[in-house]
Order: sequence, then structure tokens, then C-alpha cells
Amino acid sequence: METTNDYILGNRVLLTQPKYGYKAGLDAVLLASIIKIKKNQKIIDMGCGVGAISLCMAFHAFENDIPCEIHGLEIQEDLANLMQENIKQNPFGKNIKVINDNLKNIPTNDIPYNYYDHVVCNPPYMDATKGLKPQNTSRAIAHAESSDITLETWIKTAFKIVKNRGTISFIHTADRADEIIHLCHKTGGETTIYPIFSHKTPNKSAKRVIIQSRRGVKGGSRLMPGLIIHDSHNDYTTQAQNILFNAHTIEF
Repeated sequence: METTNDYILGNRVLLTQPKYGYKAGLDAVLLASIIKIKKNQKIIDMGCGVGAISLCMAFHAFENDIPCEIHGLEIQEDLANLMQENIKQNPFGKNIKVINDNLKNIPTNDIPYNYYDHVVCNPPYMDATKGLKPQNTSRAIAHAESSDITLETWIKTAFKIVKNRGTISFIHTADRADEIIHLCHKTGGETTIYPIFSHKTPNKSAKRVIIQSRRGVKGGSRLMPGLIIHDSHNDYTTQAQNILFNAHTIEF
């Protein structure tokens, strides 16, 4: 496999990743920035790929001197192996463990019921019943749901392994927000929606959403002001610049 070495989070995180497969970037940094890790908490990154979200979370914890345990679940063996390389080449990655397994097998001894304080996930965005899958196999697995592992599967699994009052956090396309919110209220509890806008213009709707739900916490939905990535000159807004390149976190 041909690979590239890329930096994210303002050159703080080094990623070796496939040259022609799925490339981690902005979504990973944004999702990692909302997780408020406390001392000795346990976090899992489901569908972790080469470890972008896990490593960004590990960096935030390291910077704030917060010991924690991070697991990454990845079905593709070659990506799991690359994640292991990335853990070794980033000095703050020592608290990360890679688990090469299928989401359908969860819970397992490695990933038990009611274990994690936070579950994070950047799942495949394409509905299994719609659109054409990418020809690249690795990219197809990352971008498109399969008929037996749908968005509902990801969300139900997350609620199985998160502790009571723990959080599950997903980043996804805005057009599937209603589906995620419905599943979270059906299975979990209080839900917060954080829209991500590409540009600051009146006629532009959000392209992405981060949705966070807390298991066992009763409540409705909260809609946050969200984040605008680019200003009218197509430059990064100050808030986006701080999150993406200066390692600031999102107040969620």
C-alpha cells in the first residue's frame, strides 16, 4: 500500500495514511474537539481508520495532563496496522489501543457492555440503499454503509457500550440529522445538535452536524449556534482557525 505522511491539528498530529484511500482531516479534528475528557475516563473511537480522531483526543488530554484510556475499533486490518504506526510516531499516543474487529461482533471481551465514558464515531455517510459506492475498496468501506451495518447499527452499538450518563458523539451529513436524532431519543436520552456551516451566507445550509447524546439522561434536543468554517473571503473564520490549527476545543 502506498502511503503519505500528513499533519493535522496544526502540525501537532502526524498521520501515515493511504495515498489513494480515505483521507482523514477536518471532520476528525472537529469531532475530537468536542469531547470533554476527565481524569481516568475511557473513550472508544468506532471505525477509527488510521486513528485521526483518537490521536487528536489523545493530544488534547496530554496537553491538559489528563490520564485516560482510548480504544480504536477498525475492521480493515491494513488501516488498523497504520493506526498502530501512528500511535508509535506520536509521543502522546501511548494510551491508545487498536482493536481490529467487526462492529457486528461488539460487545466483546475487548469492548464490553457499559464500559466507556465517551463513544465517538465518524461513520460511513452514504446510505446503503442510495448512490454509487467508490471503486476503491478501502474508500468504499469508509464512505458507504453496508446492508448489514447501517447507521442504526452504529448508534445502537454505541449505546450498548457506553456507560449510563456517558456520551455518544457522531459527525455526519446534515441531511441525516433527523435519522440520528430519532435513533438517539429512541435508544438514549438528551441530545445536542451542533451544525457546521461551510460559509457565512444566508442561503447556505449546514453541510455537517455533530450530534451528541447522553445515555439515561432524560431531555429533549438542544440546537447550538454551531460553527462557520469559512468567511465571505473564503478564509477560515477565527473560531475555525483556532479549532483546526491551534488545538482549541468546542464549547459544547
